[in-house]
Amino acid sequence: MRKRLARRAGVTLMELVIAIGLLAIVAAPILGMYATANRLSALAYKRTVASLFAERCMEEMVGQNYAGITAYAAEEHTELLFTATVEVVEPAEVADVLYRVNVTVTETGTGNVLCSHEDILNVAANGGLVDLGGGP
Repeated sequence: MRKRLARRAGVTLMELVIAIGLLAIVAAPILGMYATANRLSALAYKRTVASLFAERCMEEMVGQNYAGITAYAAEEHTELLFTATVEVVEPAEVADVLYRVNVTVTETGTGNVLCSHEDILNVAANGGLVDLGGGP
């Protein structure tokens, strides 16, 4: 009886191949989920940093006169892997003192648009700008 048990105690090659195949079938989609999650996380990080860069560009224009914001719009704004394009559309509303400002941030290498912010700035009587809080 011991000899019969000793012969059956191991795992056959066929059982091992089937177990490895089942493991591969189950593991492949799980590894795909990790790759997708990693890619989406990197994209979310890029968009967050780009959004902060666009907001900083907007904040740098607040407090300047019209000549200051048009000069700022004419400059190239780059930071790390991002390039911001500033566009001043005049006037934004009926009054001549309101200006719509668009900031678009693209990825420098690929040119993909990561975010776009728009705000309305009001040129105050003293020549400075007042942020009206148009928001992103």
